[in-house]
Amino acid sequence: MAGRKQAAIDRLNRLVGPRSGLWLRPLRPGLPGVTVDDPRLLSYAEMPAGGGVAFRARFDQGALHNFALGQDSIHPWVVALRRAGDQPQAVIVREALARYYDLVQPANVAEWLDVPAGQASDLASLPPAAGVFPWSLVSPEEALAHSRARVERERRGYRLGKDAMLGSPSFGPMAPVQVEAEAEKLCRLAALLSRVDLDPARIDYDLGATVLVDGERLRWFGNAGRHRIAVMCARGATTIDLGVRAIIRRDEVDLWPLVSAGRLERAGALAVFDRLMAGDPPSVALPWATWLKAAAEDRRDS
Repeated sequence: MAGRKQAAIDRLNRLVGPRSGLWLRPLRPGLPGVTVDDPRLLSYAEMPAGGGVAFRARFDQGALHNFALGQDSIHPWVVALRRAGDQPQAVIVREALARYYDLVQPANVAEWLDVPAGQASDLASLPPAAGVFPWSLVSPEEALAHSRARVERERRGYRLGKDAMLGSPSFGPMAPVQVEAEAEKLCRLAALLSRVDLDPARIDYDLGATVLVDGERLRWFGNAGRHRIAVMCARGATTIDLGVRAIIRRDEVDLWPLVSAGRLERAGALAVFDRLMAGDPPSVALPWATWLKAAAEDRRDS
């Protein structure tokens, strides 16, 4: 009987859940889907929406993708919105995004993580869409499979052929139709959040972050609600309420899955952690940072 009830719940969730955002709980928790060799990795497993604890995060301690947030952020979404002003137009946002996706095109996972190929085992042979941080419980192969599934969904949504090139929102190249969609989404959110505040009490408030910890220092990076986080940063917010999805401690580097599996050397993994903690972008983003500096100088001279 319990199996039949659970099957009915699963069918209802598949039918109604994606449309309503409401999901029925299973009859019993069952064994968690992720298995680890060391129970300390529990804190690395991402909490579901609404689980764990929340905290009021400072933007000057935050990051998205591979870029620090705060007043001087060079995250492409934040930059594009700030260049467009208080009433952003999609054309201005689109131009800035297109420039970023043209300039920042990592060749592989190692380049996106910003570690020497010699410290990254086979990661230098994997496409950047397989990129995961050294402490991720998701393997590069799983990340690549998820990316390919997303691309297939987008192809169907855009009604494109199976050979059409589609990219990742983290870096280039990106198809023009994707850049257009990103620009429109950011502009819609910016217009909405200029009229109403983010409401943590809403059932669909799903903003989360992984927190890096090194002694008294911390850095969080958003992994849920990224567009809303970028919009609020661009609007000059100093804090934002986030759910803690996972906690990563520097002194546990030898536990990190990519390190323990021998896919990334200890020194390379620590370099990734330390770069994020310091708020430094990866080297592959240097052309983007250089273009931003030149554009700012041109505006001052004009």
